[in-house]
Amino acid sequence: MRMKNFLSIVLCLGFLFSHLNSQNIDARNGWGLAPYGHFHVLLIFAEIEYDSAYSKLDPCPTEGSENWKKGELPKWKDKLFYPKPEMTGTDAFMSNYFRQASFNRFQVTGDYVEKTITLKQSEIRDAKENVVTSESFANNYFKKALLDKLNASEIRTANQMKFEDFDRWALAPAGIKKEEKPNGNWDMVMIIWRNINVYGLGDNSGFVSPGSLGELQEHQMDSYSMFRMSYDQPTVIIRHEFSHMLYGGNNFHTADAGAGTWTYFVVTQGYSNMSNADRSSETWNAWDRERMNWKNPDNQFLMSARDGETNKEVSGELTYGTPLSNENGIYMLRDFVRYGDALKIKLPYVPEKNLQEYLWIENHQLLPGSLDHHGAMPKGMYAFITSGKDKMTGPETYGGDNCYTWFLTAEGNYDFRYEEPKPNFRKVIMDADRENPLTGYSYLTTAKIDRDSNGRIEPMERVFIENLRIRGEEMPDSYFTYLHLPMYGTAGIGFTGQNSSKICMGCNPSANSVLTHSSAGGMKPNDNRKIWLNGISIEIMRFDQEGNCYVKIRWDDFDISSDIRWCGDIVCNEQINILPKKTLFLDQGYSPQELISQGKINGEHVFAKPTVLTLIPGSTLTLGKKSKLIIGEGSKLIVQKGAIVNEGKKSKIEGEVVWE
Repeated sequence: MRMKNFLSIVLCLGFLFSHLNSQNIDARNGWGLAPYGHFHVLLIFAEIEYDSAYSKLDPCPTEGSENWKKGELPKWKDKLFYPKPEMTGTDAFMSNYFRQASFNRFQVTGDYVEKTITLKQSEIRDAKENVVTSESFANNYFKKALLDKLNASEIRTANQMKFEDFDRWALAPAGIKKEEKPNGNWDMVMIIWRNINVYGLGDNSGFVSPGSLGELQEHQMDSYSMFRMSYDQPTVIIRHEFSHMLYGGNNFHTADAGAGTWTYFVVTQGYSNMSNADRSSETWNAWDRERMNWKNPDNQFLMSARDGETNKEVSGELTYGTPLSNENGIYMLRDFVRYGDALKIKLPYVPEKNLQEYLWIENHQLLPGSLDHHGAMPKGMYAFITSGKDKMTGPETYGGDNCYTWFLTAEGNYDFRYEEPKPNFRKVIMDADRENPLTGYSYLTTAKIDRDSNGRIEPMERVFIENLRIRGEEMPDSYFTYLHLPMYGTAGIGFTGQNSSKICMGCNPSANSVLTHSSAGGMKPNDNRKIWLNGISIEIMRFDQEGNCYVKIRWDDFDISSDIRWCGDIVCNEQINILPKKTLFLDQGYSPQELISQGKINGEHVFAKPTVLTLIPGSTLTLGKKSKLIIGEGSKLIVQKGAIVNEGKKSKIEGEVVWE
């Protein structure tokens, strides 16, 4: 199976600058490029003619593809950039994408050399005049041959632009304010090869780099990109690599990480400016807009919402436990893509030494003309958690691991069962008895698995999910966006009020903190290894006729209102209320959270520690009438001195309880 865009390779970016004045670093100034103003790209299309005895090296059909024929410009040549910022419409993806994301604050345009540059394979030679048929990803000899040919005559672009049109910016260090003024260099040169045969540069892959690949028409470059794209329009990889120059290096990857180390034990495939091939959507998220300072000019707040009772604008950045905008806690969110409305809530109780975590809420209505979610993904509320990556200024601005977004789906988290084993793909079974809202996986993850059953999970021992059975029901074709691969988006990701309407402590998914675990071979001192319970709940009340989403926010929703299973190292700082006739089950988790086996159950290695629920001093556990707390084998409840357990009439606590 060839997954859509899955073979994209992301190899990019060293450190941009050294000797920075960390006091002046601000993410809103951009990493290599400013996320504001007007930026103009020189685009070059190139190909290799495999002459003489080299025809077998051509990775593409001899005459090219339908979308890019040999010796011609690709059919999508005008579908990437508008040549001028005053041009409007939806035809030029890159221009349209960044206009919408930034509320027109960032205009990205470009023009291309008017013909494809053809290099003969026999003429690409090294310093000893030997023909170079293959080399490293750096492409040194291929790049030199291309520049030599471009420098042999005057460059003409499709829209008759001059060098001065491509020199608009003065380079500045990462995080330092950039000035929109010329400095004598090309701002960015972007090269797209049709059929280059270079190790590490497969079809639909590429990289971006600060600095120059050489002199072009007597001018150096401030940055450059190289791609190979034989068939389709390369919007995903170009958008991703260009965004690196706004955000930072490989540690800003989201979705499947490519190069770099992950924040969580597994990767979730979500949506972001920085997502690449494995993503549910190309749409930016609220973290992206905050990072780039892309504020709706009609809003007072960057993180903006509306009071659900008065319709007045209020801040969407909420602090746990503080007064809400009205006594009922009702907020209204307009469409995120069109208006920028979103909620951001810092999750409480995570120790300051650890990665700080935030819950983000958006309303996506897929409005006409908006570059929003696509395919099977529904209109509705979308939610995700970020861990770390909250430093906007100072020396830590560009630090931290990648894959820092943990997406919540309306279907929730489970300890998976698998069927139909394949080398890299498995069918996932999400059964009711394996719900695990606190430490389970959603189907947006690239799940870890001990494939060789040796008691250790290696970095590449993971599976891509293909096909789903949820609570006994096989998901139909219409549930998926692409094939049966949920990483590309499903009808069950968004919260519609029909499939699910609430995120809370007693829900699946939950509003509690999540575990982090660096993928660099071991945990880091700032990793979160406990689940810190809280009283946050976000409940959809309704969508009005315009698609506005009304949500109710609470800080005191501690109820277990349906039977639920908890796994992990869990800490209660406030309350847990098990309502009458409901059951809270503390059970062994089966979703891997550790690299080394923690023991065997029924002959199978388990990569999660036993479940422990700790009631700290001042916290309360209340069992309603005929409710149950079942503590499974190997799990335990720890009641520290000063904590209170209230047992209701005919309620039961079964299992190990430790009183301290």
